[in-house]
Amino acid sequence: MNALQDLIDDYECVYHGYYLGDDEEIDSVVTACADRLEEARAAHGTGSADVAFPALALVLMHGHVMWHSAPGLADRVAVALRAVAADGVRAACGHPGHPSDQGLDIEQLECFPTALELIGDPATEDVSWDQLTQRSGRADSGELSPAEAESRWRCPRALAEFAAAAAEAVRPSGPVDS
Repeated sequence: MNALQDLIDDYECVYHGYYLGDDEEIDSVVTACADRLEEARAAHGTGSADVAFPALALVLMHGHVMWHSAPGLADRVAVALRAVAADGVRAACGHPGHPSDQGLDIEQLECFPTALELIGDPATEDVSWDQLTQRSGRADSGELSPAEAESRWRCPRALAEFAAAAAEAVRPSGPVDS
């Protein structure tokens, strides 16, 4: 197994709640992912695989962060995800839909390890964008080419929607004053 797959396995184990370690050890996995996201945003800006990978990983792990992480880490993750959301809202997009249109539900989260593998290792032969699209349960999944599926999953707008939903779950922003 390679280092990328080990990392994805760690993220998936945190998501499912069976990572071998205590909350402090799990928080170190989340912290390293947040570090990776911040470094990628600074170096590559929105829309790159270097940003998409840790952003989707943090979204995948948001349930742990919401319920078990130290308050400072939860705050940091929410801020990082809100930054991804703000970046993506400003990005140009011509897609008629995104995987995030269905919200942040179990079906979508179950697809994240596959999406992470495809984004992190585009040459992977273990899974394909076709398989990911079929698993995601979108109504138009049979109509998307692999290139279009990849484009929609990596789209900064999709990342923005997923990131905003996870950030709001981790640290609700509360009512907006008028």
